[in-house]
Amino acid sequence: MPKNKMSPMDRANAAADKQERLQDGKLALREYERHQSDVLANMQRLRALRLLRADQSPLVIEPKESSSAKKRTKK
Repeated sequence: MPKNKMSPMDRANAAADKQERLQDGKLALREYERHQSDVLANMQRLRALRLLRADQSPLVIEPKESSSAKKRTKK
């Protein structure tokens, strides 16, 4: 009795399905890598903007007067 009871047509279909899954997996991996590349590029852009803003802003931040303190000084 043969170990493989699949017909030649079933084997061909199974091979075609396997090939299609491999191609889908490769496509999914390329899309994932492209997305990761976009995310990393955006992170680098935002980091550069944040560092630029930190270099331009004063190091000491003066506390703002509260609105109630402003009202008392006006009277």
